[in-house]
Amino acid sequence: MMPELFIHPTSQRQLASLAADLPQSLLLHGPEGVGLDTIARAFAEQAARPGGVVETISPEKTGITIEQIRELYISTRSRASMRRVFLLSAADQMATAAQNAFLKLLEEPTASAHFILLSHQPQAILPTILSRLQTVELLPFARSQAVITATASQLEPVTQQQILFIAEGLPAELIRLSRDEVYRTQRFAAATQAKQLLAGSLSDKLAAVNTLVASRTGSQAALSILGRMLQRQIEKQPSDRTLLAKLDHLLDTQVALASNGNLKVQLLRLILD
Repeated sequence: MMPELFIHPTSQRQLASLAADLPQSLLLHGPEGVGLDTIARAFAEQAARPGGVVETISPEKTGITIEQIRELYISTRSRASMRRVFLLSAADQMATAAQNAFLKLLEEPTASAHFILLSHQPQAILPTILSRLQTVELLPFARSQAVITATASQLEPVTQQQILFIAEGLPAELIRLSRDEVYRTQRFAAATQAKQLLAGSLSDKLAAVNTLVASRTGSQAALSILGRMLQRQIEKQPSDRTLLAKLDHLLDTQVALASNGNLKVQLLRLILD
């Protein structure tokens, strides 16, 4: 892998091995902020050498559509010997009809075509597709490496601690929080809203929902931070069934939002159920 990439050594070793013997279909997954797109692009370009090409299938407004998959199917029917590596961004946002069409493509492979699916929510992908994919999880940084990166930012110590909590060892997120003040302000606000959803009064929670519905991206960021808050509490109280139920409910909400579920409805269910 390229030396300037921020990637966990275990994930790096797995990818280096697969680049030398690229499977027909591969799933790269990891939490938002781990650098999924950047790492996947570098890996695909390495795996395509020498002489191959990398092509990206990006989701439209509602996700990857069945029309895109049909076009991909036709494109891969050629007898070209050149290796073609297809990156499917946000594969978890693929509509169900598109996933079924993609399954057919996997069942009728051609030797020159390879597929790399990228996902932050792999549980939203059909099990019949997952069973046909080799899988690599992009792991977060160790705490020690994250601290070194945050300290290098030369921000105030209290800000560094907030960044470390929000990024939770995610290299791309950590670097962006350190360098982009506007983005950092937005994520700090999302952390505040996550805290309201977790521990606020009902009126606090409703106020947070009313703020979050303005942005699906902002909502997803707040829910990711909320998940880390719940996981921290579960580590301290592993036998607390209420916390485990809240985490399960949160995961269901994140899957629904990844599948384009109604934002306000899902957030209200999260705080009221």
